[in-house]
Amino acid sequence: MADHATLEPSEARQLLENVERLGADAHRAVRLPYIAFLLTLGVATALGTFAMTLTTGRAYSAILMGMVAVVVFLIIGFAIAVQNHLAFSYSRRWCAYIASWFVPYAVAIATIVWLPDADVFSAVASAAILLATSACAVWETRS
Repeated sequence: MADHATLEPSEARQLLENVERLGADAHRAVRLPYIAFLLTLGVATALGTFAMTLTTGRAYSAILMGMVAVVVFLIIGFAIAVQNHLAFSYSRRWCAYIASWFVPYAVAIATIVWLPDADVFSAVASAAILLATSACAVWETRS
């Protein structure tokens, strides 16, 4: 009926190595939408806040609406991409990622509102947004 073959230790080790490699590949594939979201969020908000510093009038409004639209579409796309993997979105790491993005973003927005002529400070705040989200993406790739 059933032929039960015995495995040699070397064959068993090879099977375990294959399983570990497949598991690591699957883990990386699941994390890719999170990494892409973090990088895109950082780029969109950093460029948007810096562009808002350099413009006035209609251009300012266009940039503001464009940045809001990009972030909204980004969040919707992210929600669709990870709809089957929502356990991560409730983790402490995810809260830390969003907090590390929000702090420099809030500083950049405050700079735009209260220091409209501080271009250098705004550039530093916008760079901090990009740096924070890039660091979170790197952290996510290594987790």
